[in-house]
Amino acid sequence: ELDATTSRDPELDFARFDDLVVRTVSATRLRFGIEVAVVPGLNVGATVAAPYEYDIVEDWLQRTRFDFDDGSDLRESDAGSTGYGLSVRGACPGGVTFHSGVWRVSASVAYSDWSNASYSRAPADDVNPEQFARSYDAATDTRVGAEWAAHDALTLRGGIGVGRRAYADEDAADPITITLG
Repeated sequence: ELDATTSRDPELDFARFDDLVVRTVSATRLRFGIEVAVVPGLNVGATVAAPYEYDIVEDWLQRTRFDFDDGSDLRESDAGSTGYGLSVRGACPGGVTFHSGVWRVSASVAYSDWSNASYSRAPADDVNPEQFARSYDAATDTRVGAEWAAHDALTLRGGIGVGRRAYADEDAADPITITLG
């Protein structure tokens, strides 16, 4: 909200901007991995992913309302779709699994280097991708889980995952995933 003291228009008493953005992200990743049995019951694995391309589409709706001191108002709305691409260097996931009898315990860490991420396709044809340059951090995803084979036909498993995003998002914290099955 803006009032007349912060607005450039002295006649403007109130302004409100409502934006709704629905973002769809898709990516194809090519990964190569190896798992080695170090000793009986203990496996160690590592994976390397080739650089991948995110395709991002944002469907947006913007509503604007202006109220003026003279009692008049102006309402506008606009909608559209914006698509762009983001190239990201490869990721390096790795993990370890220990199994003994009816128990299996696993842990993994995935590291993605976003430090040199760049837009491969700008949000608009007449816009230089460098205008959308932004600083990204490394992204990580750490998971720990256990599985118990209670019976040949019944297995119980659970785990927790903690991630760190490559970018700051005011509306969402870094994800924490809890799984039971």
